[in-house]
Amino acid sequence: MNYRHAYHAGNFADVLKHVALVAALDHLARKDAPFCYLDTHAGRGFYPLDAPETQRAGEYRDGVLRLLDADAPPAPVARWLDLVREMGTEGGRLHGYPGSPRFATACLRPDDRAILCELEPREADALRAEFRGDARVGVHARDGYEALLALVPPREKRGLALVDPPFEQTDEFDRLVLS
Repeated sequence: MNYRHAYHAGNFADVLKHVALVAALDHLARKDAPFCYLDTHAGRGFYPLDAPETQRAGEYRDGVLRLLDADAPPAPVARWLDLVREMGTEGGRLHGYPGSPRFATACLRPDDRAILCELEPREADALRAEFRGDARVGVHARDGYEALLALVPPREKRGLALVDPPFEQTDEFDRLVLS
């Protein structure tokens, strides 16, 4: 598989996906009952913007950077921006962009749970390192489609599954529909 999240971190599609993800998880958190978040193609938890991969494509410039200083954004965008600033800025400068796993875990409460699936070994290792010590998070180095079928429904009986494959395989749409 050639797709690497780092080349596209913080682009306009990431922004849209992450604003919707945070809003959906915040909605789930309105009830007291715990929930489970399952990410089938998690990638890493964080992408430094000065990394060669991120700089090469520079897609974050037309995504997160365009919204970072937005005046009076709608509430869901403002909430997402708060998380971006909290996790990705240092000294007032955006130095990195959180991936879906980081946004999701920022929305989890103590009794909520996250299952992060990543098939690419280096990305899975990065996830394990990122969330080592967080008992709410389980990292699975496995096929996300298979994990989705095996792990749903979660024991919490409430949850959200994010299925965002790279769409590189010729059968990707078929696998998506059959999951």
